[in-house]
Amino acid sequence: MQRRFRSLFLPLTLLLAALLAHAQVGSDGAILGVITDQTGAVVAGATVTVTNTGTGLRQSVTSNDAGIFEVLALPNGAYSVSVTMTGFKTWNTTGAELRVGERKRLAPVLEVGQVTDQVAVEAQVELIQTDKASVGGTVEQRQMVGLPLNGRNPIGLVRLVPGMRFVSDRSGPERGTTVQGMGNRADVTEFQVDGLNANAGMDERAITIPNVDTISEFNVETSNFSAEHGRNPVQIQLVTKSGTNQFHGTLFEFLRNEKLDAFNTFAKRPGAAKPKLSRNQFGGTIGGPIVKDRTHFFFALESTLIRQGQIYNSTVVQPGMLQGDFSPIAAAAVRDPLNNGQPFANKQVPVARFSAASRAFFSYLLLPNSPDGRFRGTASVPNDTYEYVSRVDHQFTSQHRIFGRWIVFDNRQRQPDYKPDVYQQNDTKQHNIGLTYNYTITANTLLTVTAGYTSSYNRFTSPLVGIENLTQQAGIRGFQTAGREGFTGLPTVGISGYTGFAAPWGNPGRLWMEAKNGKAGLNLIRGRHTINLGYELNDRTTFGSHGSFASRGNFTFNSQYTGDGFADYLLGFTQSGGRNFPLQTFGMKHSPYSGMYAQDFFKISQNITLNLGVRFDYWHEKRAVRGNVSGFDPRTGKALAGEDKNGQVDLTAQPVA
Repeated sequence: MQRRFRSLFLPLTLLLAALLAHAQVGSDGAILGVITDQTGAVVAGATVTVTNTGTGLRQSVTSNDAGIFEVLALPNGAYSVSVTMTGFKTWNTTGAELRVGERKRLAPVLEVGQVTDQVAVEAQVELIQTDKASVGGTVEQRQMVGLPLNGRNPIGLVRLVPGMRFVSDRSGPERGTTVQGMGNRADVTEFQVDGLNANAGMDERAITIPNVDTISEFNVETSNFSAEHGRNPVQIQLVTKSGTNQFHGTLFEFLRNEKLDAFNTFAKRPGAAKPKLSRNQFGGTIGGPIVKDRTHFFFALESTLIRQGQIYNSTVVQPGMLQGDFSPIAAAAVRDPLNNGQPFANKQVPVARFSAASRAFFSYLLLPNSPDGRFRGTASVPNDTYEYVSRVDHQFTSQHRIFGRWIVFDNRQRQPDYKPDVYQQNDTKQHNIGLTYNYTITANTLLTVTAGYTSSYNRFTSPLVGIENLTQQAGIRGFQTAGREGFTGLPTVGISGYTGFAAPWGNPGRLWMEAKNGKAGLNLIRGRHTINLGYELNDRTTFGSHGSFASRGNFTFNSQYTGDGFADYLLGFTQSGGRNFPLQTFGMKHSPYSGMYAQDFFKISQNITLNLGVRFDYWHEKRAVRGNVSGFDPRTGKALAGEDKNGQVDLTAQPVA
């Protein structure tokens, strides 16, 4: 498999070495059109100059024999366009707004006169994109900052695109964002930041998506997109802001607290105060020139500090029940499973019948603290997120451009469990680094190479884990400390009709991933054809190591024996029980994917453009850590076991009893 993976780089090398052609990142756009005179005849040999009014980026091309011109690899932004030709007045337009991945068409009409004479044309808003067949929509920066958006996650505005649904916001161990589009599953959306993949390793959610003040705009394509885009049936492409020739900056602060909120109904009781809520979201951006018209920078930071009270309104065991007295409950009689299901006299379970293991955990049970017999309270839930975005753009010459971008996310949470003083600390650190190089070999020949790296590291720990082996001390066999060092503690116990007890799931544990991806894009302008060729490679690793669900034991009591879940617990009659050794490192060591494409925008006439494309996507052979995977073959009815690098089934990949 290793030889196969290395061979993936051969097509890329050949593509770069043999095809000195023209390319652009998927988030870049183009300005194109056909130049005519006042009689409608095409004008060949006219010089078209396109200038980014913010950064000073300037590119010039010459119209071909059919009067066609196209300027490629243009970052989104505002542009001025001028057309000059001997014997004609200079044609100018300003304020041509280029969106993410847009092919913006202009129709310059030259008038006879001196070149020194100027004809100014007001840029028109194109209501329909006529040069691309893709279906979707663009969310502009003014919408992102102008519309109310709880959390300031720009992906939330996919709701503005027909057929798209926003599902979840920065949740789970990878702090991922989920959307769903056009009836597809929620895990088949391709997220790209500056043309590079930003999908999580475990569940394909969007990660490292910066706040709305850092995104210039983003584009959503739900169908009929060009062959350049693949891997998933829905595409979302975001572009970060860059600096300009002028210094610009922002400062912001958003505040929400309990004084501005209503009183939660379930937290009300005599003398109770409103649950604590303090949500501060603040930060700023700054961008500007390092060297005018050549080098620009952009930097942003955002901090979100949340202090929130988690409400407890729990159904709990009553104190008398610890002595076997079930008379206060209104349920039917408590049955004796060892006496043909006959009721216990006076709803009293004899103390002598109590399981010693059950008695050992009495001190961990929640008891009522309010007149209505429930446990009520609140627990502090700190949740802090720090986000940093930095970007530098540099133009070496009119032919060579490069930019680098680095996004950092740092999230720290304290998550209470079944009672306020049982909690876990859950921390996630993520990086997204991108580098893009554009080389304009000729006016009709461009090469673009991009490389990206994404990582996510999630760690969860609890101070109540790894101190003493409570399961073994309770007399429950099969939970020796050897092999569980660092994972011992309170088992997980579920009791139907009551609040059980548990240490936080899986603690201590880690979940982490890395993704390396690169693209080489090649574009050619040949007569009426604009041809895009490209290759991309994405290899990701996804790992885990944790205690799983039952390293300290997992037991459920569902009332099937006595008619009451807690009575079952007192007698020690379980519905189910489980155990496992803590899991050693597992996951995918290599999961490579590659794609090759060819796209032709064929200008048949001034009014008709034909889009032709072909793409080949290939998911290569995956390799798990020590071959530690399994499956099932429905054709043979047999279980399948993964192989390690030596072609053997490694039975020691995980500890066994």
